[in-house]
Order: sequence, then structure tokens, then C-alpha cells
Amino acid sequence: MPPERVSWTSEFTQALTEKMDQAAIHGENSELLDRPYKQSSQECKFCNYHTECWGEILKTQPGVKRPQVLSEEPNVISAAAEWAKLKPLVEEAKDVLQAASNKAGQADVVASGVTAGYFQPRSEPVYDHSMLTREVPADVLRKCTIPQEPKKLAFWVRTTERK
Repeated sequence: MPPERVSWTSEFTQALTEKMDQAAIHGENSELLDRPYKQSSQECKFCNYHTECWGEILKTQPGVKRPQVLSEEPNVISAAAEWAKLKPLVEEAKDVLQAASNKAGQADVVASGVTAGYFQPRSEPVYDHSMLTREVPADVLRKCTIPQEPKKLAFWVRTTERK
């Protein structure tokens, strides 16, 4: 959004400082401020915290702290304890499988209903290239092209598919 000129008076400065102080206090306490706009307003829709503020499920917003729930349910506590106990064993098993894959030239390792091997992660968005070339001028496409860097391989262990 473009910057806007505002009249700078001592009253405005004081009010802005108080508002910033309140925002900082609320942030430190993981509390939300009162909503100044309706959810459907343009001001609200352009805010970086729109989803968190209105209680919608957060996707992946870098720098936004996700809500947490401290559960006292016995089955949740038991599952968390089991996961904490098994996680080191799973990591150790993954290391053994990865070493076997590396020894075989990064081939997939298949044993006891498990397949372990490397894959190419795909995190960037996928576009219909033919539509881009139709809709976006070629000189703009050339300006926007980013040189591709070789991606790191990731290692994945999964159950073997039954045929």
C-alpha cells in the first residue's frame, strides 16, 4: 500500500504511541486487539493478520505464531508420550535406511513392507505454461524468469505400496 501523509501533532503522536504500546502488550501476552473494522471491510481484508484475527485456520504464514492448545485429555497425553518415546527410534531407523540407500547409489531400499529413498521436493507453485505464454507478454516473462538452482534431494520412508 502506498504511504500516506498525515498531520503530525503532539496529540496524534501521543495517541499513536499509546496504540503501539497496547499492541506490544497484547502481542507479548498472545492476545488479539479489539477489531477496529468489520471482517468484510477493505481495511480488514488487506491486513496481514486477517486470518488469525477472525479465527480461520492458518495455512502457512511466516512469522505468525500459530494458536496452541494444552490438552489434559488422557488419550492425547498418552499419544504424545508414545510419540516422544518412538521419535528417536524412528530417526535412528531412518538413518540406517538412508545409509543403505546411499551405499546403493541412492537407490530405493525395500524391506519388511517399507520403501525408503530419495525424492525431489516440490514447493514452488505450478503454472500452466501455455496459459502464461498466452496471457503474459514474452518480454515480461523473460524479466520474471529466475535461474533454477539444483534442488537438494530429500529422504523419505514410507510403507511399500501393495500391488
